[in-house]
Amino acid sequence: MAVRHHIKVLVVDDDPSISETVGTLLEDAGYLPLKFNNPIKALEAAENEACQIAVVDLRMPEMDGVELVGRLKTIDDRIC
Repeated sequence: MAVRHHIKVLVVDDDPSISETVGTLLEDAGYLPLKFNNPIKALEAAENEACQIAVVDLRMPEMDGVELVGRLKTIDDRIC
């Protein structure tokens, strides 16, 4: 199994059960998930933590996933 413990994955979904489940699955696979239910909080974290991957919900009340990804790319254009 490949070592993935250093790969941080930003998980953003306004439904807490979804972000927790996805985070748990990623953690079980060896990734380091950073779970958020609010896209604004996720952006704040992305400014302080280098994340390599983002898994985001497309429909959220505060900001849709497309806008969130665009903003994440302005923080670090290498994020996938």
